[in-house]
Amino acid sequence: MPQRFQHQTALKSLILTECDFSVEALNLILSFPRKLLNLTLCEIFHNQSAAGDHFAFDDTDAFNRAIAQQAGSLKSLHIERSGECLENGKILVLSLSNFTALSHLQLGPFLITKINYDLRAPVPPALRYLRLIRYDVTMLHQKLANKVFSDLSVEALLANSERHRLPFTLDISIYAPPGTHRPLFGVDGVRQDIRPLIHQFRDRFQELQNASSHSRLEEKPKSSIRQTSSRLRILSYSHLNIVPLILHKTNPPRFIVGYDSSHPEQFLTRPSVAFPLALDKDFNGNDEDINIAFHNVDRSNHNFST
Repeated sequence: MPQRFQHQTALKSLILTECDFSVEALNLILSFPRKLLNLTLCEIFHNQSAAGDHFAFDDTDAFNRAIAQQAGSLKSLHIERSGECLENGKILVLSLSNFTALSHLQLGPFLITKINYDLRAPVPPALRYLRLIRYDVTMLHQKLANKVFSDLSVEALLANSERHRLPFTLDISIYAPPGTHRPLFGVDGVRQDIRPLIHQFRDRFQELQNASSHSRLEEKPKSSIRQTSSRLRILSYSHLNIVPLILHKTNPPRFIVGYDSSHPEQFLTRPSVAFPLALDKDFNGNDEDINIAFHNVDRSNHNFST
């Protein structure tokens, strides 16, 4: 491709979803915008793979080189993999240290048998929101949660937030895989399990936050330190495996906040609708099973605050 076409278009936002694409095609597409701000890459493959199929996430190094063409301007990045992209078990290693403007990052899914993301340090310096999409509810267990925290460099993200005195938000959009009991938490024993799981997850998040604060206290005099308020939110939603094309221009979905570590209640009596991140097109709605699990009561007649 002649260089005169590179970085020449005024495109600000790009969504590639419900499709598969090669890393070569992605590299070419991302060479055109002058300053892309928002990028959504949902490589969703619904068919049986065949010999010769290529996916953008197969080659980690080539994928990082492709998206790095917009490293100086990109503010929001949403990556979602499914189908054949996950079957090969490859880890998508993200090297985003030179993405100086990146503030919002969404990754998914996180399934019990396939934990396939690795955010390498140094982390993006401006990252303030990390949302994990389709997070298997059973992965709230401490051992698996610790691996996710480690793989995604959450401690480094919190430390970075402390250094810049800006809050950091970790959103977990929990998901009940098809093999889970339905109604998901209809059995009292299972329903009662979700709060301890969230408490374990929160405690680990708090440990990492305290560690980052302690490190900063050692670097500067105590009198000059202002505690940064970072938070963990647990969101619920209903996942649709296939989104009809006619729905791709509808309004962004509602992610319902059932737990917020920064709220006095933590488990919210009146769940709120999470502010959608840029280009949120993960079409879904409220998952009543999970909402019931939060409170162990029927809130089907309650209104959600906006």
